[in-house]
Amino acid sequence: MFAALHDFGGMRILLYFPGDLEKVAKILNKHFVMVRRVEKGNGSRINLQALKDRLALVEDLRQKEQVATSQKDANRASQTPKGYRSTHFVVKLRDHDIERGSECSWKDLVVEIQVETLMMHAWSEVEHGMVYKPTASGSRGVSIDEKHILDSINSIVLAGEAALRQLEVSTTKRSVKSPKL
Repeated sequence: MFAALHDFGGMRILLYFPGDLEKVAKILNKHFVMVRRVEKGNGSRINLQALKDRLALVEDLRQKEQVATSQKDANRASQTPKGYRSTHFVVKLRDHDIERGSECSWKDLVVEIQVETLMMHAWSEVEHGMVYKPTASGSRGVSIDEKHILDSINSIVLAGEAALRQLEVSTTKRSVKSPKL
C-alpha cells in the first residue's frame, strides 16, 4: 500500500547549478535506500533542436496578427510545454535508521524527493498553478496567448540552465588552470 503513495510525503531540493544533481544523488544514496530514480521531462540533457524549434514557433506566432491562424498552429500552440525537467528519487529509510519497535510503521514507507534547478522550479510552479489548477482561482483556464508566454518563459529557463552548465564547465577549467598560492 505504501508503495502506491510515493508522493504522499516528500520534499524538493532546489539547485543553483544543474551539475550538482549527481552530488545530491550521491548523498541520497548514502543515507537512504533508493527505490527508484525517475527523470521527468527531457532528462538531464537539453535538446537544443527542440529548444530552437520552440523559439521559432513562439517568434512565428508573435509575428502573426492572430495568435493561431490555422488549425495546425492552434494544435501546436496548445500543447503542454515539453521543457519541464526534474529528477525524482523515491526513497525509504535504511533498516538501521529505523528505531526498534517502530519497524511496522516505517519499514515500507517511501517518500519522493524532487531535485530540480531553482529556475525550473519557479517556472513549473507558475505553469502548474495556471494550467493545472485554474478552477481553484475561479478562472476558466489559460488562454492560448498565456500558453505562448509560458512557453517563452520555459525557453528562457532552458537556455538559462544551458548557460549555467557552461558556466560550471568554465569555472572548473579556470580553477584547474590557476596556480595555487
